[in-house]
Amino acid sequence: PLLGQVTIKTNPTTQAGSADASWMGNLGDIYAIQGELNQDGEVRSALGVGAPAILSQQGFNLNLVANELNVDSWIDFFGHQDKKNIQTKADDPSANSLQITAQVKKLTLIDRIWEDLNISANQQSSALQMQINAPQINGQIQYEGANQENPNGILSGIFSRLRVPDVPTELIKPSASNTSNQKTRSPDSVPSLDLSIDDFSWLKAKLGQFKIKTISGNNAVKIDSIQTINPEGESKITGQWNGASQNQSEHTQLNFDMDVKNAGQLIAHWSDKKSVDGGQGKVNAAIEWDGSPFDPQFDTLKGRANLNLIKGRLLEVDTSGAQLLDVLSLQSLLKFATLDLQGSVGNIATKGTTFNSINGSFDINQGIAQAKQFKMELDQARVAMNGQINIPKQTQDLRITIFPTIDATAGSLAAFAINPIVGLGALIGQYLITSQINRNLQSDYLVQGSWKNPEVIPLDQRGQPIDSKAMDKIRSKDLLKEQSKPASNSSSPPS
Repeated sequence: PLLGQVTIKTNPTTQAGSADASWMGNLGDIYAIQGELNQDGEVRSALGVGAPAILSQQGFNLNLVANELNVDSWIDFFGHQDKKNIQTKADDPSANSLQITAQVKKLTLIDRIWEDLNISANQQSSALQMQINAPQINGQIQYEGANQENPNGILSGIFSRLRVPDVPTELIKPSASNTSNQKTRSPDSVPSLDLSIDDFSWLKAKLGQFKIKTISGNNAVKIDSIQTINPEGESKITGQWNGASQNQSEHTQLNFDMDVKNAGQLIAHWSDKKSVDGGQGKVNAAIEWDGSPFDPQFDTLKGRANLNLIKGRLLEVDTSGAQLLDVLSLQSLLKFATLDLQGSVGNIATKGTTFNSINGSFDINQGIAQAKQFKMELDQARVAMNGQINIPKQTQDLRITIFPTIDATAGSLAAFAINPIVGLGALIGQYLITSQINRNLQSDYLVQGSWKNPEVIPLDQRGQPIDSKAMDKIRSKDLLKEQSKPASNSSSPPS
C-alpha cells in the first residue's frame, strides 16, 4: 500500500486574494502534492515525483526527477482513450494550464534510450511547448491539437542537434509483436510535421542539416519535402502515404533525388564496410509499394531508379559476400594479369579499381529490378552488366562482361606526327591489333544466388561456362547471350 500524509486547511475569511482551501502532503517517499482553491473557484495544484511539489501561478505543475522513465509505456496507456474526448477537453478555453519540469537520467521513447534529459514544458489551451536539452538532443518543439488545417494536429520545432541512437537489444520486440504494432499505425495516427534540425544523426549516419514538412489528414500523409544537406551530398524526398480503405490497400509513393558529392562517405554512413572511395554525381528514383513507409511489402515494389557517378574508386572488401566487387575490381582477370603491364594490374588488385564513370538504370516491377544500360568505365576496361535483382528474396541473376582497354597508340601517334604516311599505317595496324587483344581478353561472368553468398560462374569466349558442369546450375540461361561493348563515356560530370 502507498502510505502518506496530507494536510488540508480552509480559510473562512473573505480577504481578497486569499485561498478558500489549501493542501500539502507526501505519498510514500517519492510523491509530494500541494494545491490551493481560491474564492473564484480556480485551482492551482502541483505534483512532485522524486522532487518537491512547487505551485505555479496558475494551473498544474509537475516537477519530476527520476533515474528512469518509460514514455512509451505511458503513451500506450493513454492511447486507449477516446480521441474526441481529448480534443473537446483541449479546446475548452477554461482548461487549466500545464507546466512540467523534468530531469531524467534515462528516458525510453520510440524504443530508444535518451540520457541526461532536462525538459521544461508548458501548455496553454491546445498548444504544448517544450524545451529539451541533453547530449543527444537540444531544441524546442511545439504540438498544436487538431484544427481545420491540420486534422491530426501539427508538430513543429527547431533543433540545434538531434542524434537518434540505436534500439537497445533488450528493447527489440519479437517479429510478431512488431507486426501487431505496425497494423495499428495509420496516416491519421501521425501529426503534420514541420521540423528543422541543424545537426541530425541517425545511428552512425551523420545527415547534417535536415528539414521535413508533411501534411497529415483524411487518412493520408502528403510529404511536401524531406531534405538533407551535408558535405557528402544533398537529397530531397517528396511523395504520399495513403492509408487503407474499402477500395484500396495501404500505399506509399516516393520521389528521391540526390546530388552526390562523395559516394564513399555516404555508403560508409550506412554500412560497416566501405566499398567505394570518392565518387560524385546523381542518384534519383521514383518508386511505390503497398504498405506504409515503415513496413513496405517488397513484392509490390515498382518504379525506376537511375545512377550516374564519376571519379571514384572501388575498394577491396575482405568478406565472402564481396565476390561481386572482386569481379568489378578486376581481381578475377587472371588472363589480363599475366601480361604484367608494368605492374599496373597488380596495383589494381591490391589498391582497388579507379572508375571514370558508372551509369545505370533499373526498372522495378513486383520487387524485381531489371538492370538496364548499366556500364562502368575504368582506366583499364569497360564493364557492362545486365540481368535482374530480386529484392524480396535478396537474390540476383546477373551477367558481367569486362572489356579490357589497352591504349597502345601513343607511340603510333608520335610516329604519325613525324611521318604521316608511315605513322598512318602504324596507327591502323595498332588499332587492329588492340581490338583483337581486347576481344581475346574479354571476360564474362554470371553472378547468381543470394546477396550474402553469391555464386560467380566464369564464362569462356563462346559465352559458355568454363566448367561445363556449371551449366545445370545456371538459373537464367538468357544471360548466356553475348553483351555488346559499352561506348566510351567522355562526357563531363552529370549536371
